[in-house]
This record gives sequence, structure tokens and C-alpha cells, in this order.
Amino acid sequence: MYTAFYSSREPDLTKSLNKKNKKTPAKSYGTVKLAQDVHAPWVVFSIQEEGQPPQAPRRMETQKCQVWVEKFIPDCEKVYSCHEAGPTGFALHRKLTDLGAENIVVAPTRLDNQGRRVNNDTIDTRQLAVRLDRYVAGSKDTFRVVAVPTEEREQKRVLTRQRQQLQEERLSLASQGRSLVLSQGIAISNMWWQENLWKHHQEQLAGWVMC
Repeated sequence: MYTAFYSSREPDLTKSLNKKNKKTPAKSYGTVKLAQDVHAPWVVFSIQEEGQPPQAPRRMETQKCQVWVEKFIPDCEKVYSCHEAGPTGFALHRKLTDLGAENIVVAPTRLDNQGRRVNNDTIDTRQLAVRLDRYVAGSKDTFRVVAVPTEEREQKRVLTRQRQQLQEERLSLASQGRSLVLSQGIAISNMWWQENLWKHHQEQLAGWVMC
């Protein structure tokens, strides 16, 4: 199985999966569902074989998890996977899709149905696994699926968003400078940073204000 992928301290995450008939050597496992709660440094995930309950969620460093997934998916006849959209973008979705998984990116939502208001990765992953099972079974309203853009469209979105953020940051800094000068009884334009105005203010304002 996959014991060789882990150190002696790491559990064999697939040991409870039922092996297929040995007469079928092409694939070791049948249909498997993979639910992932993705963070930058780690991933909490749960795997479920068809007809079996989801396994207890496990936490693994992101890089190690990616290595495991890359080796695990090709050994399955069919893999359904899901994870919430987030700051990690759509790189994981594209990698899973390239590996052959049918991946679903879902809109972030409160997964704690009991309303405990506790940020618990294990609870979230377990709920993702349950909802993925329902989704695959036909309950398409279980998730609000996020449309994944093409890489070209995503790049345009990122550039536009970055430009807007920089513009907002510039406006904020300009307002701070204007407020500082106004505290000294002098009103200046919010465009004080432009070259011609800046030269004028250097002659008008005290040195400590210009620092």
C-alpha cells in the first residue's frame, strides 16, 4: 500500500481502504472521495471509499500532502474531490484535474451546523466529506460551486485587483499626508505627492513634516 510514503511516525492513511480483486492490477482502488480543508502550511483531509463512511480527518504539511495525492489518485478508478475557494487560488484545482480527479471548488460557508462558532479544521473537513458524498449522490444543492476561470482570465483578474489595491493604498497614504499637514493649519491638495506640488510644499512646510 502507501506505507512507504510516510515516515515511521506518520500513519498509513489508506490502510483501511478495501483492496480490489488482485485479478485487476491496473487500479488498486475503486471510487474514492477526497475532501480537503486547505491552508497555506497544511491540509486537513478525509478520504472515503465507495460504500464506506469517511475516514477520520488527518492533517499533513501541504507539500507532503501534494506528494501523497499525486501518487494516490492514479491508483484509483475514480476520484471525486472538493475544497473551498480561498487565498490559495485555483492552482490545487488545476493540479487535481490534471491528475484525473473530478474536483469541485465550493464557495466558503459555515460548515459547523451546530453553531458552535469554533474554527475547527477537523469539523470542517468532516462536513466537507459528508457534503461531497451527498453531492456525488445527486444532491447538487449541497454546495455552491465556484466557476473556475481559465488561467488567462485569472491573470487578468489578478492584475486588475492588484491595480485597484495599489490605487487604494496610494489614496490612503495621500490622505494621511494631507491630514498631517492640515494639523499644522495648512490645507493642501490630496495630490500633494505630484512632482510640481511636492517642490512647492518643500519650500512651504517645516522640515519635520516633510520627513
